[in-house]
Amino acid sequence: MKTKPTQQATQIYLEQRLPKGLEVGYKTKIVGKVEEDISLEGGKITKLIGRNGSGKSTLITTICRLIKPLRGESTWGKTCYLPEELELPEEMTVEDILNSLTEKGGSSEEEILRWRTKLELETGKKYKSLSKGNKQKVKIALTEAKAAETEACLVCLDEPLSGLDKETGEIIKELWEEDKKKYPNRHRIISVHEREINFEQILEIKEGIIKLHE
Repeated sequence: MKTKPTQQATQIYLEQRLPKGLEVGYKTKIVGKVEEDISLEGGKITKLIGRNGSGKSTLITTICRLIKPLRGESTWGKTCYLPEELELPEEMTVEDILNSLTEKGGSSEEEILRWRTKLELETGKKYKSLSKGNKQKVKIALTEAKAAETEACLVCLDEPLSGLDKETGEIIKELWEEDKKKYPNRHRIISVHEREINFEQILEIKEGIIKLHE
């Protein structure tokens, strides 16, 4: 691992990976095991695939330290997580939700403006009045702002494109591609259906094995 004197540089040069031997699951039930080291290089995006129930969400929650691995240790930095199901205050407007859950000023406010503009968020409406797709756009924008606010090195999104049309999915992908240069220390893991969208690295969970898809 390269070393640099500042905290920011340390984050940029942190060698993030899923280490060989990492096992994820619940209690004594293993749902996935890493057989070879898998690099989570900054400035890149990993597409996570697998059948329903294969352990994709379990892997993501383990990476984000919400549950402990059954075996092995984390070798990655700060994380930011968007679960498949996220409840937000139904009676609040989108504007109020974004303002109350992110810091004023700095990178988080910049990201909120960027994402709300690109995704055309209906900020004046109450959250409960939004369609499923528009609610999902708010969740993604909020996650991106929190990732910037916390200087996350690893951003994990579980089924973020669910309920979105193809055009919106392409806009989001373009923003993620822009972020590769904007946040060169950041790696993304995105759980999606196999045919939804493509990125340069594909991680697959199949028959209890976590490996790069060939």
